[in-house]
Amino acid sequence: MTPDHETPAGAVRRTLENGIGTLILDNPAARNAMSAPLQADLIEGLKVLGADPECRVIVIAGAGGHFCAGGDVKGMTTLDGDNAYDKLLKMQEMVRGVVEAPKPVIAAVEGVAVGGGMALASACDFVVAARDARFASAFVKIGLMPDLGAMWTLSMRMGLGRARAFLMSGEIMGAGAARDAGMIEEVVEPGQALPRAQEMAAGFATMATRALARTKSYMARMPMGFDEALKLEADAQTACIISEDFAEGRAAFLEKRAPVFKGR
Repeated sequence: MTPDHETPAGAVRRTLENGIGTLILDNPAARNAMSAPLQADLIEGLKVLGADPECRVIVIAGAGGHFCAGGDVKGMTTLDGDNAYDKLLKMQEMVRGVVEAPKPVIAAVEGVAVGGGMALASACDFVVAARDARFASAFVKIGLMPDLGAMWTLSMRMGLGRARAFLMSGEIMGAGAARDAGMIEEVVEPGQALPRAQEMAAGFATMATRALARTKSYMARMPMGFDEALKLEADAQTACIISEDFAEGRAAFLEKRAPVFKGR
């Protein structure tokens, strides 16, 4: 793939090919810890790909055999009561960009996904992990509570009780256990997380983008009351019904052929 965005060392490589936008966290010397340049470039990459009609699905992976070792603890020495709140709000834009992206986001996890890296992966719609990948909250081990939306995303994925036990214990969880607990969707052999994520992405790239976006947006609001759920469903489905993709899907069904969706 040819990069469409040049990045400084320790940032994010961005590509877009065949409808698949790929963001590679590229700070391997620090196991892709969330340095300030990496944070800024990931936020920008998610915004650009999320708004690009040519991008149908987004894949996030890490360089150098690891996904992300979490926050840059060395860079936290400047945090204090005057700046911590604003800096955290800025960091939250990373996971907000994932959850609110109007298209599927797939995490390809090799090596470690710890702290903020675990939170980033958990915010994605689908997580593919190598068999030897390791997940940990780690926040409690340095005197912090989980952040970057981890308490919300993991409760949605694993259920409240299991998420509480994982986040409060600081335990390290292997890929198999993470799959069984609902944290991730699929386990592959080492070195195959990104190829498998790209394979999944190729499938999503042929689907009705707007229908996927509305399904994702709906489920991100869970839990909600039944009446609210039905109202939101009616609004979102009406928007799908008047889309070009539904017209194509209906025509393809009647003509007994495969649909060609254009994301409109």
